[in-house]
Amino acid sequence: MYRDLFGVLGDTNLVTLAMSVSIVVVLEVYAQLIEKRLTRFLRGVSFPAHLFIVAVGIGVSHGLGLEGRHKVKVVGKVNSG
Repeated sequence: MYRDLFGVLGDTNLVTLAMSVSIVVVLEVYAQLIEKRLTRFLRGVSFPAHLFIVAVGIGVSHGLGLEGRHKVKVVGKVNSG
């Protein structure tokens, strides 16, 4: 199992890996250190951190041109319906 994981590590886009690891770390820090305090501050209203992180990720990807400059794959246009 580990051999398969580390065998394909050389094919990994490092920008995508760094962004993914960063997002996981931010969400874990939020869950462990911030979520309870923020919910208490907002008087029981839960802050949609996951949705916020998705929006920030979209903004960072677009703002830095990750698709064109670093070959980060993006979903593109999503059809409705």
